[in-house]
Amino acid sequence: MVEVYYYISCEKASKATECGIKLSEYADREVEVYSNSTKKCLIAYLNPRDNMELYNNKEYICLKLNVDSQYCFVAQSCLYRLGMKNEYIMKRYLSSIIPVKDYRFGAYRRPECLITTTVIGDDIEIMKKGLDTPVLFENSQELYLNNKMQEFKDKNPYFNNDALYFLCSNLVEQGKLYKHMDKENRLAVFVKTETDEDIILRLPDEL
Repeated sequence: MVEVYYYISCEKASKATECGIKLSEYADREVEVYSNSTKKCLIAYLNPRDNMELYNNKEYICLKLNVDSQYCFVAQSCLYRLGMKNEYIMKRYLSSIIPVKDYRFGAYRRPECLITTTVIGDDIEIMKKGLDTPVLFENSQELYLNNKMQEFKDKNPYFNNDALYFLCSNLVEQGKLYKHMDKENRLAVFVKTETDEDIILRLPDEL
């Protein structure tokens, strides 16, 4: 069994916890799920904060579902939205669908859980914010970005410096910083226009 989170309107929440969530009634989408067969799916999340719009919406309640892992898949939701207007991206979305047991946390920026079965009432409970089972990370997007940052850091010992350099260079274009370069000593000095504070960085190797 896998624990996932599903949002439902407040008026339907009590019925769902008593009678379950029927796939035929609540299906959010039909897609080719892993086996190349089109299936109806409920869209759920690995972390309740993976959909902050619904998390903060008082008209919706977050339900905690326990689902047999064989009926739960994970996909990259960013690709689905882009794929609605781009056939190539939609193919990439479909290829991103994997069984939940094969998913590594942080692998997708905005993972969504595709549930391909009805969930009975005994496997549903209302999530109590702040009092429920603690989650191990703030949300999947932050975990994904942290993982990607770490991957680059492992490959480039100057990653932090270089990333900050290009960010500061962008702020120079916006008029928020002044930039002074010392190519002989491979240094750049950025000066904040508001506070006159210096930010001293090493010039990236490609410059």
